[in-house]
Amino acid sequence: MLVLTAGFPAADPVLALAAQPIKSLAAADRRNDLARLAIVSCMSPADLADLEPADLDAPVAQTLAAMPPGMLDHFDLVSRVGVRPDLAKVSAPTLVVAPTGDRLVLPESSYRPAAGIPGAQLIELPGAAHILNAADRATWLRHVREFLAVLPAASA
Repeated sequence: MLVLTAGFPAADPVLALAAQPIKSLAAADRRNDLARLAIVSCMSPADLADLEPADLDAPVAQTLAAMPPGMLDHFDLVSRVGVRPDLAKVSAPTLVVAPTGDRLVLPESSYRPAAGIPGAQLIELPGAAHILNAADRATWLRHVREFLAVLPAASA
């Protein structure tokens, strides 16, 4: 079983452009600037609009605390790897979740694995950003549970 959320077979132009400053900031250990870029890139406009300018330090601190140590390696890999030719070879039951408000991985990029993986099921999360807020996470979880519920026992 495979669940892809904001997945892509190759970096789209937005992700490719964003990967370079992300890698540069990470390599220069400019984590504060990196956290601010992540917030702008990964949150929905609606969630950003709810933030008061005076309250921006809290999400920056949360983002800093949540940054995985392998993030630089992740964006290096994103910049170099493409798996489009391999999509047709995937035989696992696959759910592809496309957050339609994602500004880091364009929704169109998530549609590609859904179209290329035989039998893949596509679910859209309307307006959801790259980092899912609490309501979108709950919706995502409901869809994943529904997907799992219909799989044969050997697949789950």
